[in-house]
Amino acid sequence: MPVTETTQFQPMWGGGVLLGMLGMGIASAIFSIKKRTITIVGCAGTAVGMLVLALAAMNRAEGLVFPALVMMGLFTGFFNVGALSMMMDMTIEGATGLFMGLWGMAQAFGNGVASFSGGALHTGLIESGLLGPNVAYFLIFAIEATGMVVATILMWHVSVSNFREAHAASMTSADTLRAMEAGATF
Repeated sequence: MPVTETTQFQPMWGGGVLLGMLGMGIASAIFSIKKRTITIVGCAGTAVGMLVLALAAMNRAEGLVFPALVMMGLFTGFFNVGALSMMMDMTIEGATGLFMGLWGMAQAFGNGVASFSGGALHTGLIESGLLGPNVAYFLIFAIEATGMVVATILMWHVSVSNFREAHAASMTSADTLRAMEAGATF
């Protein structure tokens, strides 16, 4: 695809993310939707969008690229709403700022690894001439979709109530405050 078209990829995906966050924010305010369910749907939907993108690359179906990017964006927005609200539920009293910082750091680290890995795969598979672009992009997006499927499976096993029970059994609020005052991190 020409550069004039590929420069629209990020705005299409990013617009989908914003619409997904807004839509899920409104839907979850109106309806009682479990945060874990929102997160799982976001993971699974993003995986499906990546698979559509992989198939579009393999079959050189340019007409599927923009819908796949918007789909990925919408479901990534769902994931963001669900995961962030779950993270807020899984904070320790008095340490919400610490957990927010850790969440931001984890997202930045994940984005950095994804960018580096995607660039390395692009260079190693396409620019080296090892694979044709359609096969290489199929492989790259299939790997990403697999990662999202793994994330979906992991999210299935996350429980806010189990986290709270484990926290209550292992540490009191006074213990947490003393650790924070001493500058300890965990």
